[in-house]
Amino acid sequence: MPRNLSKNRIPFQPETKLGHSYKVCVDFIGNKLKELCLHWF
Repeated sequence: MPRNLSKNRIPFQPETKLGHSYKVCVDFIGNKLKELCLHWF
């Protein structure tokens, strides 16, 4: 099963760097929003 999942992901590999940077950016923004919420509430 894991091999099938990895094979399905192969078409997306050219965009891996972009997707990774996007995920990091989203995680960073999410963490900042959490901090703001904690400060406010």
